[in-house]
Amino acid sequence: MSIDKVVVKNAVKASDINKIIPDVVEKTANYTVLDDDDFTHILCNIASTGTLTITLPTAADNENRTITFINTAASGGKVLIDGEGAETINGLSSLGMWNQYEKATVLCNGTEWYQISPAEWHLVSDPTTGTLTATSVVGSADSFTGGVTLPFDSQVPLGALAVRARVRAASGTSVYTLYHRKEGDNNVSNAPNAATDVSHLFGINAGGNIEYVPVLWLSSSYKVEIAASTTAGNITVSYPIEWYR
Repeated sequence: MSIDKVVVKNAVKASDINKIIPDVVEKTANYTVLDDDDFTHILCNIASTGTLTITLPTAADNENRTITFINTAASGGKVLIDGEGAETINGLSSLGMWNQYEKATVLCNGTEWYQISPAEWHLVSDPTTGTLTATSVVGSADSFTGGVTLPFDSQVPLGALAVRARVRAASGTSVYTLYHRKEGDNNVSNAPNAATDVSHLFGINAGGNIEYVPVLWLSSSYKVEIAASTTAGNITVSYPIEWYR
């Protein structure tokens, strides 16, 4: 008996193998990922201190596709992962990677992209010296509306969720409490108090100079509000030393 034909069902396609076995490519200039690009990992290596932008392919044609990006630039250059057109990543138009060896993996559901790599803290590789803001008086006691608004948008990459920054409180002999919230977060009272907003209380100054390093959660515009229970305190906030995404 001779065998004329062998039919193999459910054969593995080459495109499917590439989804299993990582295929790596390096990009040193701006690039738009194509639907038929077979790589799964992109090493982003910009030679200057500028920004290298990688644009994702159209979501509708790339359902279930995952791509991992790694910033390998030793130059201090930044990497921007950009959605195609109005498409988003985690609801944002872009995702930033500012530090060398930082990585992000994104997954497409056919409509938009999502970062699926675990969130983690990142050290600011070259933190700005000096203070982000210094105020001699908090505008209104027990009030976010009359408190201090801290803009971190120039210090953290797109997609950052929180920062750690040093907050120095000086009050002489006054005793007061300090609270924080995302800018405009209506889930936290405009007039916070220790009984109902304890999760947003980060410091109690019993007199003298005290320094805190709180986790400050960011609004979508990367801003934080601070309120104090007195108008007599002096507050100094450093530039961020870590950010979380």
